[in-house]
Amino acid sequence: MTTSSPHADFSVPFTLGWDIGGAHLKIAVLDQSGHLIAVEQYPCALWRGLDQLTPLLTHILQKWAPVSQHALTMSGEMVDLFSDRVSGVRTLLQTFSEYVVATSVQVYGGNLGFLSLKDTQGQEAEIASANWLATAAWAAQHIKYGILLDIGSTTTDVLCFSDGRPVPHSIGDADRLITEELVYNGVTRTPLMALGQYVTWQGARRGVMAELFATTADVYRVLGSLPEEADQHTTADGGPKTRAASITRMARMIGLDGHEYEEAAWCELAEVWQVLQQAQILSALNRAKQRMLTSNNETISLVIAGVGRFLSSGLMHDEKNQTDFNPIEFSAIGSLIHPDHHNPRLADYASRCAPAVAVAALLLKRNLDHRSITA
Repeated sequence: MTTSSPHADFSVPFTLGWDIGGAHLKIAVLDQSGHLIAVEQYPCALWRGLDQLTPLLTHILQKWAPVSQHALTMSGEMVDLFSDRVSGVRTLLQTFSEYVVATSVQVYGGNLGFLSLKDTQGQEAEIASANWLATAAWAAQHIKYGILLDIGSTTTDVLCFSDGRPVPHSIGDADRLITEELVYNGVTRTPLMALGQYVTWQGARRGVMAELFATTADVYRVLGSLPEEADQHTTADGGPKTRAASITRMARMIGLDGHEYEEAAWCELAEVWQVLQQAQILSALNRAKQRMLTSNNETISLVIAGVGRFLSSGLMHDEKNQTDFNPIEFSAIGSLIHPDHHNPRLADYASRCAPAVAVAALLLKRNLDHRSITA
């Protein structure tokens, strides 16, 4: 998927933000004033080999020349192409450096800030899967107090920020899974068996088959809520991306065929799986909220990002704790979209691909701040 501003000036150098994931490559293009020019997402099945990535690097660099600087973050180091995450980070950095001028690259190292390629050695653990921290860091520079909720295609990030900086309770995927700051489900690639071993539907509690018959993309395609161009990978059975085919795949999860019930009944089953997914995310959001509550119970800003933002409407208010959220779209933070050139599609994609946008914006702001200090 790709979208760009019709008002872009393509004659000036750009800042490119890169988020190299295990399933997608996302880029954001900013002009010299810090306004978004374009956001793009490409399917990139990195687990199959580096040859899934390298043609995309060539294509993007040719398309968006000239570039003054690159801001790079990643989570692709965790795929099973690599023996471990450190070697994954090293391999991805080496591969990237073969296509760009090294002096123009800054790698996001979380709490270390940006690192030149030559300074990344020994810092692989800080670089690995730090993309969520970049998104929160950009939000924290513009909103004093809140929670980032980034619901993606594969994972969901839930992270508090306060007084200008992210305040994670854990760093690294293993610890983040413990604290629920990382919830390993998303709205397209998650196998339905990961949402629960049982579903209650049509008056019966039914076991769910531990098979990759269907994914969450099928659920939201049946419900009609799957965003345009959200599902960029092949389906679980390699079949078509139609509502009827999704019903067939979903039915297999509970040992049935799609023709055995009417479409309305299958929509009810899809809603059951949506509720299961929202419950997992709500558990994480409630834990984050308890960390943020103040004595006067003030409203918490909820910065919403990711292709699964449509799920957030069911998470906004928790009656048990009587705490409302003030929802804010990630793309609305920091004047990323030129006020005279508002583009709803560009804003949508900016929120979908928030880490790529964030690293580009953070790097450009750092450079502008440095220039103003030294001027």
